[in-house]
Amino acid sequence: MIKRFLILMFVVLISLSVVFAVPQYKYHNYEEMKEILNELVNNNQDIAKLHSLGKTLEGRDVLLVEITNFDKGDPAKKPGIFISANLEGDHLIGSEIILNTMKYIIDNYKSGGKVKKLVDNRVFYFVPRVNPDAAELMFNSVKLNQRVNFTPVDDDNDGLIDEDGPEDLNNDGYITMMRVKDPEGEYMIDPEDSRLMKKADPSKGEKGEYKIYTEGIDNDGDGKYNEDGPGGVNINMNFPHNYPYYKNGAGKFMVSENESRAVIDFIFSHRNIAVMLTYNLWDNLVTAPKPGKEKELDYSKFIDSRGRFRIPRDMDISQLRKLMRGQKAPRNISSIDIPYYKEVGKKYREITGSGATSTGIPEGAFFDWGYFQYGVPSFSAKIWDVPSTKEEKTGVKGKQKIKKEKKSKDKKWLEWIDKENQGEGFINWKPFTHPVLGEVEIGGFKPFIKLNPPERMIKDISEKHAKFTVYLAGLCPEVKISELKAENLGSSIYKVKARIQNNGYFPTAMNHALRARAVKPTLVKINLERDKILSGEKINFISLIQGSGKNIELKWLIKSKTGEKIVITVDSQKGGSVAKELILQ
Repeated sequence: MIKRFLILMFVVLISLSVVFAVPQYKYHNYEEMKEILNELVNNNQDIAKLHSLGKTLEGRDVLLVEITNFDKGDPAKKPGIFISANLEGDHLIGSEIILNTMKYIIDNYKSGGKVKKLVDNRVFYFVPRVNPDAAELMFNSVKLNQRVNFTPVDDDNDGLIDEDGPEDLNNDGYITMMRVKDPEGEYMIDPEDSRLMKKADPSKGEKGEYKIYTEGIDNDGDGKYNEDGPGGVNINMNFPHNYPYYKNGAGKFMVSENESRAVIDFIFSHRNIAVMLTYNLWDNLVTAPKPGKEKELDYSKFIDSRGRFRIPRDMDISQLRKLMRGQKAPRNISSIDIPYYKEVGKKYREITGSGATSTGIPEGAFFDWGYFQYGVPSFSAKIWDVPSTKEEKTGVKGKQKIKKEKKSKDKKWLEWIDKENQGEGFINWKPFTHPVLGEVEIGGFKPFIKLNPPERMIKDISEKHAKFTVYLAGLCPEVKISELKAENLGSSIYKVKARIQNNGYFPTAMNHALRARAVKPTLVKINLERDKILSGEKINFISLIQGSGKNIELKWLIKSKTGEKIVITVDSQKGGSVAKELILQ
């Protein structure tokens, strides 16, 4: 009996040790993520639903979780926030942030307060992993940075497809780099740190001594190494704004991929989405977007006091034509909309402390499409970059100002790895005999280290971004009927007045959305038959209601009788729907 008890206790202890050995905050593969989503939804069916947007080439679902109080109105009539991540296969931190954000929202919903109000009156659409096929490479026995999906592509235009991918030659479980001595090489060992390579600068008397290749062999014998591996298409280059035709990774045509098509189809069928947030390798939160040089119109100047689009009285049609002819296809966010981006970016930095920025111009990026084509405020967070030290941020060490050093990005990464990450993240160069190149050295930065923070940091990063998500959801436009009253003028004539107010921060349509006609005007309807309306319209279309409590006043003169019920209905594509009634006295 004692023996059986001891065996049972041993099994229990082993089980507990296995359970607690798995960190709560870690990177999850597709099956683990799917299990978490199913459990989250099954345990919270009153406020959460799981959908599949479509299948990837390898048969995985692009999963979406919808969170709202389904008993509090039609979700399609509530302002929506769409949050997505992992469009690039090797950028997984966004997936973990979304998993933890959903848990944060559900936990806080149960305890009431601001989050409960948001879940009652908003709808959250979470897509934690847009590119699940490529993401699985992080969990393979051999780890490889791969941004693209597995659509077969002839990257080197030699008539063959996916024939020259990398190999783990030294069997260390990582695809890194090879450096080989070659007098025709462009690279040299960095004199400040022998682990780093740098391009030789002839103007400084520097001479190249090395060539650098991705770890592997030249499978197709064309003298190039690993230039045509498995896949593919970068989902975050496949959307129809500033699409980079014929560029590697962009796809055969816009929205050519199952993943991008699944996302775009869902968004077009859910026009209530008022704000977008994407975790990817682009940033417009830490560094606010800048306006272009071209002159642009402020379309709010064409909105009259009743919210209708009208030519101003002091402008004739020829002036308008001249202004319109001067408008070019927009390449930059409207200068009228930029203050919103600056304010949200400021709050993002306060809440998250993130300093991750990006360089270059996005091409075919999802978040750009969200603003320029779909017409809503669309934010992009890179999340992770080489952390700056306190001294680097402030330029002060102790009480003394320090001179800022000009360091390469790789050098900063190495310093962080050595000091803050216990040296984990870089593989020192080691000799290897290559079947073609002869004596080489293999080493370099480990895959994913520059794109995804260590697991120990996921908890803190997730909690901060969850709070930012709640803040952002609270900014959606939100229409209300702040005033509805009727004045009896006698002889069954009444004057009815309604004030339609936007309590959200964002306007019901951004300036660019007005230009592109990407957002439907807000519809305001009175329930009376037309023959009872002496003045005013039965149906009004309000092109714009500014946010932060701004309002539009509508008036009707009606012929009715005491006791009749007047109902005003407001239907805003991005700001929700509401109705209010009064009984004529």
